[in-house]
Amino acid sequence: MQKDFLKRSLKNTTYKLNILSSLAVLEKGFSICFPSNNKIIKNSSEVKKGDIVNIRLASGSFSAEVKFYD
Repeated sequence: MQKDFLKRSLKNTTYKLNILSSLAVLEKGFSICFPSNNKIIKNSSEVKKGDIVNIRLASGSFSAEVKFYD
């Protein structure tokens, strides 16, 4: 009985951690963008035209130049 409870508890905790994982978010189609200082960009005011940003996807990454922003 105790063993089953611990198994369920571990499975539940693992599920919750996966939901919160940034990698799980990337798997949903989102990306994480950051400039050369590696600080995650959270607001368009943190970049300016001509900046090079790195974009992390679930599988791979690439760099892009900021052409415009709102």
